[in-house]
Amino acid sequence: MPFSAKFSLGVLLPLILVSASQQVVAASLPPPPVVSPIYLYSDDSFVENLHVLPSGSILFTEVTSNTLKSIDPNARTPAPHDVVSLPAVTSQLGITPVGPNAYAVAGGNYSNGAFLPGSATLFVVTLSGGGNARQPTGHVTKAIPVATQLMNGLASLPAHPHLVLAADSTGARVLRINTATGATDVVWADAAALGAPAGAELPLGVNGIRVQGAWLYLTNSARGFFARVPIDAKGNVVGALRVIRTLTGAIGLSNAYDDFAVDTTGNAYVALHHSSVVKITPAGVQTLIAGGEGVATVVAAPTAVQLSLDGCELFVTQAGNTTGIGGHGGLLKIRL
Repeated sequence: MPFSAKFSLGVLLPLILVSASQQVVAASLPPPPVVSPIYLYSDDSFVENLHVLPSGSILFTEVTSNTLKSIDPNARTPAPHDVVSLPAVTSQLGITPVGPNAYAVAGGNYSNGAFLPGSATLFVVTLSGGGNARQPTGHVTKAIPVATQLMNGLASLPAHPHLVLAADSTGARVLRINTATGATDVVWADAAALGAPAGAELPLGVNGIRVQGAWLYLTNSARGFFARVPIDAKGNVVGALRVIRTLTGAIGLSNAYDDFAVDTTGNAYVALHHSSVVKITPAGVQTLIAGGEGVATVVAAPTAVQLSLDGCELFVTQAGNTTGIGGHGGLLKIRL
């Protein structure tokens, strides 16, 4: 064999092997998540939170409206449908189930970028069409005044679903509201864990909360961490807070954790302002699921995340241009 032929094979063979190995690795990697809009408003609607019904339809709340709405993400052309309007408030925040076809919704009066003291109310909404309806209607069965300025994320207790934990984002507390009796008490108060530091650009402490097993998971937006704390069946804290992940860089409007979902293995899918959805493992490893730095062309000010019934998709609410970053408020789905 001529020397030139030997040389060519000697050079080409490693390249061929490297190329083949890269193709094998690429073929073995899962495809990146696919992000697509379910529905985007054309105005400045600020979509805040959501809950997935047994039918697969989604209940969602808006800071810019007092009307609880639903949407079927699997419809040919998904569009919002009014479920019920909440009386004497202008805005909605967290939502959580409290019984068969019954849901607690946090409401209040929002004006000039803040919630008015004395307006916080926890509403119980019963769905007339049941949880299996694609376009449910509902009515308010209770309105419970709550002594706080900003009642944000909500989480019901699995063993006692009529008991709702509520994140008091400006009061550094977690409240417990009995939707059967209307009684409210403070289940946890801790300025370091639940409050905002002095001078914080984003003065919201505890924000999203979720109960999974014997743990209360939470985000503190102003301090930039995702954490969990052990609780008993009635929501009482029975151990020390464990911070799972802390954000790097300056914490503020463009770098803050919001609401989230937790799967059965403890992985969290977290809305990260101003344009990302991230996954945080129980070991604290954070990876980007969708969006990222720069102009919010994919995810625009995400506010909350929920898993689909089959666990194969994430549903995301977003605020859009209400925060001045571009885009529109609405709902997205991310195929995992």
